[in-house]
Amino acid sequence: MKAKHLSLPLTILVLLTGTAQASETVQSADQQFDLRVLTDVGANEIQQLARQAGRGDIVSQRMLGLLYLTGDDPRDPRRTELVGVDTEEAAIWFLMAAEQGDLLSQLRLGLLYHDGNGVPRDYAEAARWLRAPAESGDVDAQTFMGSVFTRSSADWELDYEEAAKWFGLAADQGSLGAILTLAGLYHNGLGIELDFEKAMELYRQGSDNATAQFNIGTMYRRGEGVSVDLDDAAEWIERAAEQGHTAAQYELGTMYFAGEGVRQDNVRAHMWVDLAAGSSGGAERTSRIEMRDTIAAEMSPDEIAEAAERRAEWQPGR
Repeated sequence: MKAKHLSLPLTILVLLTGTAQASETVQSADQQFDLRVLTDVGANEIQQLARQAGRGDIVSQRMLGLLYLTGDDPRDPRRTELVGVDTEEAAIWFLMAAEQGDLLSQLRLGLLYHDGNGVPRDYAEAARWLRAPAESGDVDAQTFMGSVFTRSSADWELDYEEAAKWFGLAADQGSLGAILTLAGLYHNGLGIELDFEKAMELYRQGSDNATAQFNIGTMYRRGEGVSVDLDDAAEWIERAAEQGHTAAQYELGTMYFAGEGVRQDNVRAHMWVDLAAGSSGGAERTSRIEMRDTIAAEMSPDEIAEAAERRAEWQPGR
């Protein structure tokens, strides 16, 4: 049995750095679903579940949404491909439960609107469905609410002040994504008063993250909230570069070329800038290639060959 498609507009969005994936917190919440109806799931059980959902049973509606979203039993990762993944169908069932006030389904539907997954992307609809779980204290909903307000479209205006509010609430609960994004808002004075010291404090909370490492390094390099310290700047930027952070690789290359915070080394400079150029596109790639060629003009053929060999051997995290 399949639910009738509803006439309500179904839409969704994406998180700050690309397609959003369900967090561990969301997955943990999914594991709390009532799975009594899924014993030895088969065609008959799915039909029974659909009948219950069609009669308005919230748990069944939510479970069907989750099954169509992942195809798997969220309680037992060994039980996979119970149904074919169909995100449009998932959105329909989540909507039914969400309209009855089910917070977990509202969160899931909001994430779908946030990702544009199975439905057209719609920031307003994402905020609409995420608001109740966010106000109830759900850290994932708060993080995605913050993300929604950093976006804009023809019918949606970004609002950094509102974004800072939600990221702040999620950061207080330990969401790393929220902490780092809030740091960026403080760093740039977006929706919140410019505060380099607060930005540095927040970046340090996520200092295993390559972007946080890069930003800490650039703050030391520029003297933002801290005294200029080129040695510390180089150390932090190199940590990010070693993780594959493209901007950090380029900055590190220019620092080796200038001998800024590190011993001057054209071979390392060429290697890092070349790595960054290889991961770039458009005008940025062109400018980085030009910088690589500027460095190469100061090198011998043997040094260029050594830089190329190091680049070929380099792997993230080594």
